[in-house]
Amino acid sequence: MVLLEQLKEKFKDIPFGYINGLEKLDDKALLALARDILKIEKLDDLKKYIKLVL
Repeated sequence: MVLLEQLKEKFKDIPFGYINGLEKLDDKALLALARDILKIEKLDDLKKYIKLVL
């Protein structure tokens, strides 16, 4: 997934819960994340898009 690769480039280590959540996003959430990806400053900001499975 391109978004995951971009997030890995930006944040290096991404916890499994975030990765798992990203893989479960529907098309609408993926589009919103893709639109906002440059605005994301910290991993915690991803919680807006995903429900963490830790």
